[in-house]
Amino acid sequence: MKQVIEEKQKVAVYDPCEAHDDWYADDFREEFNRAELKGSFYVVDARNVDWRGASGIAICNDWDRVLEVICIGKDYRIELSKGEGKNTLDGVTYHHDCPTGTYYTIMSGYKALSDGVICRETYKEYN
Repeated sequence: MKQVIEEKQKVAVYDPCEAHDDWYADDFREEFNRAELKGSFYVVDARNVDWRGASGIAICNDWDRVLEVICIGKDYRIELSKGEGKNTLDGVTYHHDCPTGTYYTIMSGYKALSDGVICRETYKEYN
């Protein structure tokens, strides 16, 4: 998947270790917000989240919560690119617990329902 991300158009990249001033974080936040997907809520479908290779989903009511979910630990690097499907972003976060990367797809709630990531009851609960 790492090769796929490198070949896609990057939407935003953030590495706090390379940040020399507050403007760097602000620039990432602006790029991240510009890529916001359309929907009333968002689903983050993550793989290889920790050293054991755990996976799971997070349902986020707003775009700020998505950012909290993908920022893992204190030392991390985030790379986001446009996803293959409509209303999706693909990303990777490199961090201490998983230096090879935590891979995820961020999608709108409707896209998650259409792709079978969440069930109809969950969609109704959050929509």
